[in-house]
Amino acid sequence: ISFIRSPDAHGDWTTSSASLNFFNSIEETCLFTAQTTLSPTPTPTMSNQNMNSSENIENIFISEVMVSPETGADEWIELYNDNAFEVNLKDWFIDDVEHGGSTQKKFSLTIPTYGLAVLEIKSSIFNNSGDDVRLINSLDNVIDSFTYDFSEKGKSFGRIIYSSSEFCLQIPSKNTINNNCIDDEEIENEQINSTINSSDSKNQPYITETTQIDSPSSDITNYIDPAIIETNDVLGASTLSYNTNTGQTKPFLNSLLFISCCYSLLTLLSVSLKMKLRI
Repeated sequence: ISFIRSPDAHGDWTTSSASLNFFNSIEETCLFTAQTTLSPTPTPTMSNQNMNSSENIENIFISEVMVSPETGADEWIELYNDNAFEVNLKDWFIDDVEHGGSTQKKFSLTIPTYGLAVLEIKSSIFNNSGDDVRLINSLDNVIDSFTYDFSEKGKSFGRIIYSSSEFCLQIPSKNTINNNCIDDEEIENEQINSTINSSDSKNQPYITETTQIDSPSSDITNYIDPAIIETNDVLGASTLSYNTNTGQTKPFLNSLLFISCCYSLLTLLSVSLKMKLRI
């Protein structure tokens, strides 16, 4: 039992009985047999150089795109090479929606094995309100693309999994591994903050605060506002009443009474003296 590709060279790997010198799918010999009456003619084969030529390269993906950069910055697009060899993209194009108003941007770029490379776009090509992003090879074939219907200034659109065509809004990670989707990070941060706040409120001791005020007659260390007491609702009347401390008003009233008596006595004395002087 061996590992085979079916069809040969291009199909998915699977297991089957060994088929050495035979095509895996049709089980016919793949060896050239010389004819006795004719000169052997070699079977044309594609060289490695032709297989890796720019127009035949596959597995190149749009990894991340900055469509709405900060003021004064350029748009850019990050490409990923999902091949076990370095690729040289010659005369490829970046374009927006098909038959749109922007001109295709031609570029040539080398991307390392399983690596990333970034294209700086000096003149804007993408619309902030929504557009297509298309990667086109030198034969005018669309290799990869995605569509967005909004953007956020300074944020990029990026892939999480290259086997998926889905993109999401991210914190830019230019020429490095892409970040998580912003929505996922915000939810995670909210959950963390909620947990921290809940823990702090449980562990925080109950603290009472007192305010000291100066009084010439007494030293009050705990000042408490008058308590608010709810009363029955009465149309046109306030629903709040305040407790008053009447115990402290008695000394004050006694003092006023004493002063009033003294003032009356002084008045009587003054009148009597005036009458004696006249006599």
